[in-house]
Amino acid sequence: MDTLAPEDLQQIINEGTAYALNEFRNHGLIKPIYNVAFQKTEKVLYGYRNLKNAIAKKTQLIESIKADGLKRSSTSIVSYSAGTAYEVLTDAEKAADKIEAIRASISELNGYIEKVDAALLMISDEPHYDIIRMKYLDGATREDISFELSCDVGTVTRNKNRLINILKIYLFPEDSITELFQ
Repeated sequence: MDTLAPEDLQQIINEGTAYALNEFRNHGLIKPIYNVAFQKTEKVLYGYRNLKNAIAKKTQLIESIKADGLKRSSTSIVSYSAGTAYEVLTDAEKAADKIEAIRASISELNGYIEKVDAALLMISDEPHYDIIRMKYLDGATREDISFELSCDVGTVTRNKNRLINILKIYLFPEDSITELFQ
C-alpha cells in the first residue's frame, strides 16, 4: 500500500473541504457572510444607551456597598471543606473585592462607550448625521425622523444605511474587510 506525501494529503483535504462547503452553500445549509459588521454596528448603537445606564447602575451599586456593605446571604446553609485550607475574608475585604470587580466591569464598559463615541465623532460632520443620533440614541422611528428633517422615509433609510456602512469600518474593521472579500 502506497502512502501519501503530506502535501498530497493536504491537497486532498483542501479539495474535499472546498467541495463540501460548496455543496452546503448550494443546499442552503450555510448562509453567506455579508452585512455582519452592519448588523453588529446597529446592535451596538441600539445598546449604547443601555451601556451608559449599566454604568450608572453599577456606580450606584458601588455607593450602596460603601454605605451599607454587602447584603448578607443566608446563614442557614453551612458549607464544610474536608482537609483543604482556605482563607476567610472579612466582610470589609469581601466588599472591597466586589467593588473592585464592579470597577473593572465599569472600566470595560467605558472602553466600549469610548470606541462608539470615537466612531460617532468620525462621522459627526457627515450630511444627515442627525439620523444616527435620532434613530439609535434617541429612539426615534424613521417616520419621526423624516418628519423632523422634512424628507421622505426612503431618504432617511438610504442615509442611515450609508452612515452605518461608514461606522462599521471604525467599529468592526476585521469583519468589514472580510465582507469585502466574500
